[in-house]
Amino acid sequence: MTGWWDSPDTLGRIASWATWLGLAVSALGLLVAVSGQIARTRRDTLLAIPSRMNATEAALAPRSLSAAQRQELVAALSPFAGTSVLLGVVEENPEAMVLAQRLRAAFDAAGLKDIGFQNLSTTWTPQGIELRWDDRTPEPALAAAMEAALRRCGLVVEKMPGGRWTEQAGALYVLVGNKPIAAPAESN
Repeated sequence: MTGWWDSPDTLGRIASWATWLGLAVSALGLLVAVSGQIARTRRDTLLAIPSRMNATEAALAPRSLSAAQRQELVAALSPFAGTSVLLGVVEENPEAMVLAQRLRAAFDAAGLKDIGFQNLSTTWTPQGIELRWDDRTPEPALAAAMEAALRRCGLVVEKMPGGRWTEQAGALYVLVGNKPIAAPAESN
């Protein structure tokens, strides 16, 4: 008696089924691997969302001075007590106005001579804080000290020496402009 495996047709069908089964198993394995990679990529993307949100929130948060930063600013500027400072702020910008008021309080505490506060209406809107002075400024070192202290407070500062920025001879002009907004870096 011959077995079912002895027939060439049967063996051909078994070989054909084995080939199809092997292909199906290979395809299933490939599908599982791709699905796993997609799941890992999705997980990594979802895990990155909170850090991108935190970076965006920080970029949009208003500028401020903590109590420690205010004390540091006062300590850095106190050696220049009596020096004239004119503070300007861009109009129609509540965030800049609040920061300017906090800076003014720190300048007062440091003993700087407040010679005015200007609301600026201009077609040109500065970004960050600009320090301006000219050849009539008796204490150019004040600009350097103020720049360093403001930078340590995390504020963007630009120095603009030269020119006649104010009618107030010898004053350091501190202009508070819009908050510079930088897009958070994308992580790959």
